[in-house]
Amino acid sequence: MPDLASTEGALLTGREVQALLQIGRTKLWELVRGGAFPAYRIGEGRNSALRYRREDVLRWLECQRVGGEESGPRDALAPEAG
Repeated sequence: MPDLASTEGALLTGREVQALLQIGRTKLWELVRGGAFPAYRIGEGRNSALRYRREDVLRWLECQRVGGEESGPRDALAPEAG
């Protein structure tokens, strides 16, 4: 059986996302409310739970990358040589 946590379309719990991003519960909620990545409600009422698509979280994380070859607009701020 495949490891569901490592498959592309896998759903993660809040705790799994917190561990992956090394953030707390409040920061996770701020990111979701701010539109960083969507949450999916599973169930109804008091017993409902939020889940997150692994690929959404990883896509957001990649967009937060600082520096490197794919940094984009930040390269425009570097002084020109010569």
